[in-house]
Amino acid sequence: MKLLLQILILSCTMTSCLMINGRADLIEQNSDLVLPDNYTVIQDTSEAAGFAGSDYSIIVELEFDSSNFEQLMKSLPENSDNWREDGGNYYFNKNLSKSESVSIIIDPASRLLLYRQDKI
Repeated sequence: MKLLLQILILSCTMTSCLMINGRADLIEQNSDLVLPDNYTVIQDTSEAAGFAGSDYSIIVELEFDSSNFEQLMKSLPENSDNWREDGGNYYFNKNLSKSESVSIIIDPASRLLLYRQDKI
C-alpha cells in the first residue's frame, strides 16, 4: 500500500496527472498555447462553491526545465490582444463568458506557468 501511494505521488509530478484531469487540454484550448510533453505539476486544484458547485476555481501551476520552457515560449502568440508582457512576465486574460474567466501568468525567471479559471 505504501509503495502504491509513492507511485501515485510520483506519477502526479508528471504530465499524467494533468492528462487524467484534462487540465492540459483546458490550458491549450483556452490560451492558444501548446504545452510541451514534459513538465512538473506544482499545483492542480479545483474548488467548488455556490449552489450545487455552480461557482468554481481551477488552479494549475506548472514548472518546466529550460528546453521545455523554451518550447512553451515559442508557442506564445505574437499578435494577440489577450497576451501582454510586463516586467519580464507574460500575462493572459480572457473572458470565456459573462461569468467565466481565464488568467495565466508565465514567469520566465522561474520557468513557471500559473493558470487560473474562475466561474462566479
